[in-house]
Amino acid sequence: TLPSDPSPPPPTSKALMLCSTVIMELGRWGMYWCHDQVQDKVASLSGVASHRVADGSPPLALFAEQFAWATAIGTGIAATHGLLMTGRLYGDAMQVGSVYLDHCAMSRHGLAALTSLAFVTLQVLWTVYGFTHAYPSGSKRSISLIFTSHAAASSITFLHADGAPPSMQCGGVSLALLYSLVFGFGALAARTAMRELSRLGDSSLAK
Repeated sequence: TLPSDPSPPPPTSKALMLCSTVIMELGRWGMYWCHDQVQDKVASLSGVASHRVADGSPPLALFAEQFAWATAIGTGIAATHGLLMTGRLYGDAMQVGSVYLDHCAMSRHGLAALTSLAFVTLQVLWTVYGFTHAYPSGSKRSISLIFTSHAAASSITFLHADGAPPSMQCGGVSLALLYSLVFGFGALAARTAMRELSRLGDSSLAK
C-alpha cells in the first residue's frame, strides 16, 4: 500500500496545469481555424465564395457536417488525452506500493480510469461546443466557458492527488464534482445544438 502524504500540491504543479490548459485550448482553436481556412480554400477553388454559404448546401446539411467533423476531431483529442493519462498511469504503476491506499477501497488504477473517462467525454463535448457554436459565433463568453470548465476539471483532480488530505484521496468528492461537470456541460452542449437546429429549421421553412 501507499502511505498518505497530506502535503499540498506544489505551486509549480498548479502553474503547469494552467499552462497546459491554455496550450490545449489554443490548440483546439487552432485546429478549428485551420479546418476553416482549408474549407474556404477548397470552396474558392470550386468557384464558391464561401463554403459556409454555399448555394447548394442547405443550412441543416452544413450544420450536420460541422457537427460530424467536430465530433471526429474531439474524439481524436480525447484519444490523445487518454493515451497520455495511460502512460502516466503505467509510470506510477512501476513504483513500489502505488496501487492501493490504506484507507481507500478503490485502487489508484480504478480512480485514474474513471478520471480518464470523464476527461475523454469532456474533450469531445468541449470540441463539439466550440466548433459548432463558440468559435463560429466568436462569443467571448462561450469561449471563456470552455477554458474555465477545462481549468476547473483539471483543478478538481488535485483533490485526490497524492498530497491531498487522506479523506479526499479516495476520489469520492473529486469524481462527484468531475462527473457533475460532465453532465452539466453535456446538457449545455445538447441544448445549444438543439437551439441551433431549431433556428436553422425555421430559416429553411421560411425560404
